[in-house]
Amino acid sequence: MDDDGDDPALEDSDDDPAVRNSVGDGDHGIVVQAGWIDSVHLGSAGDSAAALADPIIATVWVQPSLTSLYVDDDPPRKMASSGDVHVIHVEARTTRAVTLLGLRPVVVFRRPPRRACVEVRMGGIVTPRPFTADFDSDRPRLTALRRDFPFSVSATDVEQFHFVPHVSATEVGWRLELDWLVAGKPGTTVIDDHGKPFGLYPSQVLADESDLDWGCDMFHLPGCPAERLEALGRPVTSPPPAEERLQAIIDHAGDHEPESFRAQVLDVLDHLNASGQSELGASVARTVQRAWGSALGGNHRDTLAVANRLAGYLLKLGELQQACVLFESTYRRRVRALGADDPGTLVSAANLALSMSLLHGPSDRVRELRVDTLRRSRAVRGEDHRDTLVAAVDLGYLHLLDGDPHAARAVLADALRRAESAVGPDDPVTRRAAQGLAKAVAAIEA
Repeated sequence: MDDDGDDPALEDSDDDPAVRNSVGDGDHGIVVQAGWIDSVHLGSAGDSAAALADPIIATVWVQPSLTSLYVDDDPPRKMASSGDVHVIHVEARTTRAVTLLGLRPVVVFRRPPRRACVEVRMGGIVTPRPFTADFDSDRPRLTALRRDFPFSVSATDVEQFHFVPHVSATEVGWRLELDWLVAGKPGTTVIDDHGKPFGLYPSQVLADESDLDWGCDMFHLPGCPAERLEALGRPVTSPPPAEERLQAIIDHAGDHEPESFRAQVLDVLDHLNASGQSELGASVARTVQRAWGSALGGNHRDTLAVANRLAGYLLKLGELQQACVLFESTYRRRVRALGADDPGTLVSAANLALSMSLLHGPSDRVRELRVDTLRRSRAVRGEDHRDTLVAAVDLGYLHLLDGDPHAARAVLADALRRAESAVGPDDPVTRRAAQGLAKAVAAIEA
């Protein structure tokens, strides 16, 4: 450097433009001389105007349940029924938090119920139900069964709501309106079925007005809406949500540790059963039964739980003899390993009775199983437990098959009264009890 402090490297040049940095008089603390600085960004770009104007992403699916309902439309279509659980997944497009202020159900239209058929399945998924709404009301309101609004979501913090709408007399088209606040600005997001209202069917009318019911139960009848829909080449079940997660569990279903993973596998098997994927479910269940039987033992509770589910799949696939043999084996193993009063044993007893009835018709063994299952369930779980109610309804239907409508009426009337109070009018158990009671009364009056 020259004595006068000038650096030749900073002299002006056409090839290398000079940059001079200078600081005026005064105390400036630490100063960095940087020369050329490119792409300077001060602060943050933040959320875009478009994201702030429409910050909510909402996805809705109907949780698979013990039943599927198909309405007699042109073409026939699957429809959610009163009491079905609608899962609402809410996330934000913005990095900053969006406050969710409230959720409003809105009735778009009402119409008289059309004919429909209901498929009833074995097994099911227990789902929390934090919110509900009564669509019989002219102005339905959202009712929180647990924590209520407000909530908060962001791009990394999502919320999932379980919404259970109810209706008793009319088909309803409906949507939800979600109020929110972001960056001090309020707004509303409409949640619907891709621009169309969600549909809801009053399943109770199928018990009250038999002319609307095709009469399907565990198997569809020829000409019913579900059969016609399948004949058109359209699947009668919707693909399950979280497909990738589901497939990942299926791919590793043979793993037996940890215990929490086994519970997930059992949930997946229930999901496949409830969503009508019997062939896939049977394939997965066979793999799991072999793997868990080898690792945990054939009498382990979880191995037996898989065996029971596999037998259920075989029953749905029409393999009645195999299903009956496996139900019998599972029942005997559960009695030895878990005891006659264990909830799993009671389930196996009921399933064995069902398979024997389908294969051979009513018999003394079936009657013994039905009566004993109801007696034990009442003692272990109580009169109003859902499994006890199922056992009572099963016994009532057996009385109908035996040609004893008076005994059927006594059992089913009590079961219906308890079910309406314990599980609600829209539960499949309640509807089945009501249908059976109507048949018993009709037989007595005939």
